[in-house]
Amino acid sequence: MRWLAARDAASIPLFSGVGAMLKALDERGIRLFVLSSNAEATVRAVLGPNAARIERFACGTSLSGKAGRLRRLIRASGLPADRVLAVGDETRDHDAARRAGCAFGAAVWGYTRREALAALAPDHLFERPDDIAGALVPVPG
Repeated sequence: MRWLAARDAASIPLFSGVGAMLKALDERGIRLFVLSSNAEATVRAVLGPNAARIERFACGTSLSGKAGRLRRLIRASGLPADRVLAVGDETRDHDAARRAGCAFGAAVWGYTRREALAALAPDHLFERPDDIAGALVPVPG
C-alpha cells in the first residue's frame, strides 16, 4: 500500500475541505504536525502547497509504532500531552493517542466507518474538516 501511495502521490487528492482547514488553523496560530505511516515525500506530495503549513513531520511510522512516534512528536513540540489533539481516521490512531496521553479527534470522512470511530468514544467526532477549527485553541510556543 505504501509503495502504491508513493507511486501515485501526485494524483491523490486531499479530502474535500482539508486544504481550507489547514489554512484556517495555520492562520489562527495552531501548530500543525503530521504523523503518518507513509513516507514524508508521499505525504508532502499529497499535501502540495499545504505542506509548508506543517511544523514537523514524523513519517514512515510502522503499523505498530504510532504511539511511540506520537509521544516523541509531542515531546519535540514542547507541549504537554494534555494540550495536544491527535486527529485521525483509523482506530489505531485512537489507540496511539490514548497511549501517548493526548486527546483524540476522529475524522469520519476518512477511511474508517463513522460507527467504528464513534464506538471508541473519541474526545471529538469531526464530521467535516472545518469542524476541527472550532475545537482548537492556539497554544503559545
